[in-house]
Amino acid sequence: MNRSPQSVYQELLELDEHQRIEAKRATEIGKSVMQTVCAFANEPGLGGGYLLLGVCTPDEQNTSYWMEGVQEPDKLIDQLQNNCRNQFEQPVAIESERARIDGKLVISVFVPELQPNAKPCRFAGKPDRSNKRKTGVWRRGLNGDYECSEKELEPLLLAKAGLSAETI
Repeated sequence: MNRSPQSVYQELLELDEHQRIEAKRATEIGKSVMQTVCAFANEPGLGGGYLLLGVCTPDEQNTSYWMEGVQEPDKLIDQLQNNCRNQFEQPVAIESERARIDGKLVISVFVPELQPNAKPCRFAGKPDRSNKRKTGVWRRGLNGDYECSEKELEPLLLAKAGLSAETI
């Protein structure tokens, strides 16, 4: 892990969530957390991203990000690592670190960007049209994660083949 949880949290406070940092309340490891893992692993040129688990987004009572903390860190880390091994077509190796910030226990998770030949990071299983699942591949946008279309998937597939859009 390149950065301390405190420095990631400080950047979150200064710059808000962006392409390399996402805050999650994370009382459990649900779809939203796993979609962000997938997006960080896929996004070219970012080198990965950081998830802060136990940090809540601003709301009616709080004008800034705030600490709720996590209750069962071992359970959350185990669940996240298992999901990273089993939910994707190929495993994603993450790094995690615990820290106390504002008296609350939080988990900072670094998700590395996959090498071009290992992309795309894709959820295992077939796309489900009735469930609006397009490709099973998530990308990171300026305002968070999104499931990419087949067209948006093309640059990742070209890079996997060692090509670029300019060479075609």
